[in-house]
Amino acid sequence: MIWDGKNERFEKIYATYAIIVVMTVPIIFSLIFSFLLLKPNPQGLNYESPVYSVPNVSFYYDLTYQDQQKKASNQQIFDTCLDAINSADNFILLDMFLFYDSITMPEGYIPIATRIVDALIKKKQVNPEVTIVVITDPFNTSYGAVEAPHLERLKEADVDVVITDLKKLRDSNLLYATLWRSLFQWFGTSGNGWLTNVTDPEAKEVTLRSYLELFNFKANHRKVLVTDKIGIIGSANPHGLSSLHSNIAFSFQGPILADLVKSETAVLELSDFDWEPVSLIYEPSMGDVGIQLLTEKKIQDHLIQSINSTIKGDSIDIAMFYLSSRAVIRSLLRASKRGVAIRLILDPNKDAFGRQKGGVPNRPVASELIRKSKNRIDIRWYNTQGEQFHSKLIIIRTFNTTTVFGGSANLTRRNIKNYNLESNVKVITGHDTLFATEVTTYFNRLWQNQGGVFTTDYSKYHSHSLPKTLLYRFQEFTGLGTF
Repeated sequence: MIWDGKNERFEKIYATYAIIVVMTVPIIFSLIFSFLLLKPNPQGLNYESPVYSVPNVSFYYDLTYQDQQKKASNQQIFDTCLDAINSADNFILLDMFLFYDSITMPEGYIPIATRIVDALIKKKQVNPEVTIVVITDPFNTSYGAVEAPHLERLKEADVDVVITDLKKLRDSNLLYATLWRSLFQWFGTSGNGWLTNVTDPEAKEVTLRSYLELFNFKANHRKVLVTDKIGIIGSANPHGLSSLHSNIAFSFQGPILADLVKSETAVLELSDFDWEPVSLIYEPSMGDVGIQLLTEKKIQDHLIQSINSTIKGDSIDIAMFYLSSRAVIRSLLRASKRGVAIRLILDPNKDAFGRQKGGVPNRPVASELIRKSKNRIDIRWYNTQGEQFHSKLIIIRTFNTTTVFGGSANLTRRNIKNYNLESNVKVITGHDTLFATEVTTYFNRLWQNQGGVFTTDYSKYHSHSLPKTLLYRFQEFTGLGTF
């Protein structure tokens, strides 16, 4: 009986502990969830520069398309980046999301990352005094699970390589992030793995812990190159398997370069990289083109304001890889009701590096825009053949002004609401400037299939699928998706 009494007492103690655990765990998770929901971004992000007047902003594009039943490609962007690296005198700062080539490159693809790495190493050998800093996303190392050979080559050449500390950014994927930050982040990602490397199936296998960090879905998604002479912002990654994607980019000079360096310094500081920021002093420039640097949510703020300011007789042209932002969709629908002419060229979201995708989010979004605008919004799909239409470009034409937004940011919640790191430019100019003519000609060429087959009718990929619509809305709202 004495033992029975002790046993009963132990059972009461265990029951008490169990009750405490059951009550405490939800409280802890709720506190972590609330913290992540209210967590501010590190200082220096969500940046907007002044508007600078410059003589011109140069526009570049990469296009893959069908020309007389054959695949054709026109590549401009990374040739421009290589020229910028070769002509730099004092410093080069590169911030790129995807930055690697696969071990085995399929025929026809271009080893862009290797070419960039070779150019940076050669520059350092020729001019050892030049400062070179390369910032990239931890995806390139499977979140620290493996070493990336091209990044190791840069380190050996005395080039500073900085892996962005994503943990200091806000989480768009709060349900999973609460679990991951509470339980899994403390164990790291390195060690002998047994899972296929997401970056390259032929590369070293990785740990389950690297996948758990991947599923938190956040990124330094910027595509920036800045030197002492020129700045380049675009949508293209120096990534071999992305080398045939269609993309856009802009180059510019003048005082805005100091703002671009300042915005990148914020990324270096949140990643605990100790460096002496480059000091740039430029004489004020004058010209017919206004340019402004926007990062993170400032992109959405300015874009929504520009769309909302349009009236009947104005036009909006959008060329976009992902469109899912509810704020942007509502603004476009309101603009269509005001009589604004709206044309969209969207990627059909069917190709992803050899894998087939189901058309989310663009197909359900396109269906909604067509239906709710009562066919006032015109949509065409880019005619992808295994590659992606990866451009991020918006052209807004009012009575006497052409306003252009472009850079790394897709029009999604994750990209333009202070979650991912993003860099865009906003360019304001008259209709008759060289820049306005070039971007308008580019869009019209794709829309009208001038000189090749670029786009196809909306009917080819139209979708009224309720399951896909529900999936898109759930993923956009919760962040439990890749867009």
